[in-house]
Amino acid sequence: MFRKLATFLLYLLLILSIGLLIAVTKYPEADLYVKQLLGIAPCQKPLQYSLGSFDNKFGISQEDFLSDVEKAEAIWEKVLNKNLFQYHPEGKLKLNLTYDYRQDATDKLKDLGLTIDNTKESYDQIKAEYQKLSAKYNSDNSALEALVAEFKARKQKYDTDVAYWNKRGGASKDTYESMTAERESLQALVDKINKTQDALNKEANNINAVIDTLNKIAKEINVGVQTYNKIGQSTGEEFSEGLYISDPTGTRIDIFQFNDRAQLVRLLTHELGHALGMEHINDPDSIMYRLNESKNLTTTAADIAELKSVCRIN
Repeated sequence: MFRKLATFLLYLLLILSIGLLIAVTKYPEADLYVKQLLGIAPCQKPLQYSLGSFDNKFGISQEDFLSDVEKAEAIWEKVLNKNLFQYHPEGKLKLNLTYDYRQDATDKLKDLGLTIDNTKESYDQIKAEYQKLSAKYNSDNSALEALVAEFKARKQKYDTDVAYWNKRGGASKDTYESMTAERESLQALVDKINKTQDALNKEANNINAVIDTLNKIAKEINVGVQTYNKIGQSTGEEFSEGLYISDPTGTRIDIFQFNDRAQLVRLLTHELGHALGMEHINDPDSIMYRLNESKNLTTTAADIAELKSVCRIN
């Protein structure tokens, strides 16, 4: 009797599952009710997040970072007066702070007294800095090439003189001392060349940081200029401050670059919006605008409409 009842319930469950699947496929609006039944409807339960990889090179503590995350989530939660996010050590949404060429470029720009801002004014300012740095680099590179040419010429003469006197069984005392002085002078010149090369490499890194930013801003604000070529190897990837990613490995928010804590909060707010299912909005003042350029930390009417649409709230 018990076995028959269990078999009947199993068949009934199978039929109900097939029915729900057909309903969701044929009637998309039924998807919400199914998810509500299962307790997984959008915004019905807080989205749990946790810290993933955390690079300390950003100079921000985990406590301060999580504090900024709380500020970011509160911006969306205030709209609906609802707890939409929740920190949990095992939360499936991983927040990663990843230090790579993007933040390195930002740090170098800070050292130069510049900040990244997706505006024409910022572009012109950084372009002027690029032109100044490039002029100095070209001048210093020419000086380095002159030093290298001098070394090669003197080294060739020194080697020729050494070979000449070796064939004759040795040089006089005065000649030997002169050649010893030249050898030491050549070593000093090598040291100078190496130091000059190191300084030039640092200049190249600064220029490449500026070029990264110039190309990024030019693309974002559609300036319509040619792409600036970097010195040495290219960093490859497109410059992006942050990304929300959902793939077979799970869901995560990767943060790559921010100028200050206020921009970090806005960036986190934007990516948390994506985590809820929100799309980009064609309003430069909106938090969900495709560029993280506005200073606004208040949701716009477009933001609110998108949030309510995602959460199925009228």
